[in-house]
Amino acid sequence: MKNISRLTVIAFIAISLSAVTLESCPGLSLGARGDYMFPTGKESEFTKSAYGFDIYGAYRLFKRYQVGLILKYTMYNPLNMPMTYTESITSTDFYAFLDYYFWGDDYDDDCGFSPYAGLQLGKSFYMYSMDYNGQTIKSDRNTFVWDLHAGTTYKISKNLKLDLKLDYMNYNYSQAETFFNLGLGIKYSF
Repeated sequence: MKNISRLTVIAFIAISLSAVTLESCPGLSLGARGDYMFPTGKESEFTKSAYGFDIYGAYRLFKRYQVGLILKYTMYNPLNMPMTYTESITSTDFYAFLDYYFWGDDYDDDCGFSPYAGLQLGKSFYMYSMDYNGQTIKSDRNTFVWDLHAGTTYKISKNLKLDLKLDYMNYNYSQAETFFNLGLGIKYSF
């Protein structure tokens, strides 16, 4: 847990410093999104929903491509737990992503909307804790994660955009755990 917290702080500092040091770099963007996740498949038997947030840094390649890194934190809501249980489930995920913008890059659009689709690959660190009648059960796991997504940005001002994204996420634990994730946030392009 300490290592994940330390890694989260280091990633946040690195993204923040990149904003300061690369401010004049065209093609750089930083963003943050709030997320709401809907479990599908086997996971829906145990989790009713999950919510969290992510921060990301991205860089434009060529005219239509964007690559970047995402740091995501998620809290899961267990399904129908008895009153004698207290359960806490969280995950911290790190992704690399590639997005393709259909109407040119999202820096020079004319209509304000810039739809995109992409792929994320990464690692998830999953922490589970349950208290039952004074006994605590803890479990930590990490796994490979992949994600297919589509979204759009909408230009609010020259540098500020609203970012809406829908993901299909696959956490590859002992069995695949899948989610649909809806994210809404703000993106700043330098």
